[in-house]
Amino acid sequence: MFFFPLAASPRAPTVGKNVLNRSLIIISFLIPCVFALLEKKIPARAKLSKPISLLFMFLCICNLAYAKTINIKSTHAYTEDTTYYLDTLFDFNLTKEADKALHHGISLEIHTHFQLRLKREWLWDKTISEKMIVYRLEHRPLTKNFLTINLNTGLRNSYSNLDAALSYINSVSRMELFDQSILLKDKNYIARIRTFLDIGALPSPMRPQAYFSSNWDMSSEWYEWEVIQ
Repeated sequence: MFFFPLAASPRAPTVGKNVLNRSLIIISFLIPCVFALLEKKIPARAKLSKPISLLFMFLCICNLAYAKTINIKSTHAYTEDTTYYLDTLFDFNLTKEADKALHHGISLEIHTHFQLRLKREWLWDKTISEKMIVYRLEHRPLTKNFLTINLNTGLRNSYSNLDAALSYINSVSRMELFDQSILLKDKNYIARIRTFLDIGALPSPMRPQAYFSSNWDMSSEWYEWEVIQ
């Protein structure tokens, strides 16, 4: 079986998108005010203000949290026996805000997310298999070293500088994807992968600001390729 790349998603500018999102967030806060003004005349409308505002905020937060600012430079998928593996190289660099937080003792979690999806003509594609590799990046002020921890295996590595630590995280080797036995004949499958900084893993006080700040926009587009049997 072979893997054929479909498209490498290009790096997407986020400035305009973030401005739009923040405008929508402001609107979400104004909606209750508008409904409050109308409450005396049409009380029923006031009941709708809160859920509508929450919906606006939820959509904007999700979009901000996964703005596309990281490139996937290369991928190589291959088989050994009946097991599928992937080597991939990312271009993941920290923003100034994330770098500052790291040097102040805040650990960062970087996720690499793989999915195997069954293509369906009339329905959304169905996820057949998925896997997540999670790295925690830490800074040790006393030794001035940077520590990477693979949370899947517990493997720890120490580096004298941040570039070396990020280079290790950026290079994924022999990521075990799935076994051939789960594939059905005469079916079409799409494999895809992405990487992102998990804002949800930040300390609770930092999360609200991180969700709304472009300084924490660190993720890639999905990179997809077709699996041909």
